[in-house]
Amino acid sequence: MRLKFKCTNETIQTHEMQIGDVVRPVTSKSPWDTCIVKNRNDDTITLWRPYGHRGDISYHGLGVICYTGLEVYKIPLSHSALRNDYWIRFEKATEV
Repeated sequence: MRLKFKCTNETIQTHEMQIGDVVRPVTSKSPWDTCIVKNRNDDTITLWRPYGHRGDISYHGLGVICYTGLEVYKIPLSHSALRNDYWIRFEKATEV
């Protein structure tokens, strides 16, 4: 199954995020900065973000090991209101 996300160009602030939103910072063009809102309470918003890394090594065999994973991080709502963080919200995923 492949999922497709469409950018809505809807700009929101951190405190407007809801659980399940797919968002990316306005200042970023990288797909690796796209995150999913995992949890939200009165104090923090928890985000999931995939990451990938290729080892910077010289290897002449069959390939290079690629590391992938999931980063979980929290944004304190008290700080985000002061910084005026803006995000782009994507439409919900549709199956392709």
